[in-house]
Amino acid sequence: EAYFNNAENLKTLKPTIINQLELGYKYEAKKYALSASVFYMNLDNIAFTDILVGGTSENKFAKAKNIGIELESQFTFNKLSISLTGTLQDPKFKDFSGNGFDYNGNQVRRIPTIYGTLRPSYKISNKVMAYVEWNHFGQKYSDNANVFALPAYDVFDAGISIKVRKLRFAIDASNLTNTVGLTEGNPRITSGPGAIYYARPILGRFAKLSTTFNF
Repeated sequence: EAYFNNAENLKTLKPTIINQLELGYKYEAKKYALSASVFYMNLDNIAFTDILVGGTSENKFAKAKNIGIELESQFTFNKLSISLTGTLQDPKFKDFSGNGFDYNGNQVRRIPTIYGTLRPSYKISNKVMAYVEWNHFGQKYSDNANVFALPAYDVFDAGISIKVRKLRFAIDASNLTNTVGLTEGNPRITSGPGAIYYARPILGRFAKLSTTFNF
């Protein structure tokens, strides 16, 4: 699909090269555990392909760098357990300019600078467990020019499970507040946002019933 009209010129194909450095620390005690990692990533030849008017395709290749920190933690207080995970990062384009465009320093599209999850769970009994979960996704952009911002959003989930011998019954409810969250938009639109804009949303409020048999 990406090269359907220029497949005879395979010189336009370039491998994506990733170099990443990561340094982390982990600590575990009886009632809590912590993991923290800092990372630096450099990417060459990220491919962006757009279908133009008339059915031809245009291929652009970019470089990008990203620096950030990842955190994971778990705390236990008797029957209450709390887990927290999060990522803070700064993904930026570099060496990405050409005929009429200069995206150097722009945020890489579809990647937020911050996101994380907070999940408290409570052990009601040896057989019954309940939890709530908060997920946060920061603002991101749907295009390389950083014109179309996709707003930050929060998603709340909850669930409860019960064990009966070798069976486990659970009900999990997602997006309790019926939040409208956009994961990506149409990167091929280059004019200003209008009243209607194509984007891919998350699922609305829904619940799932499940049964697990352990043997």
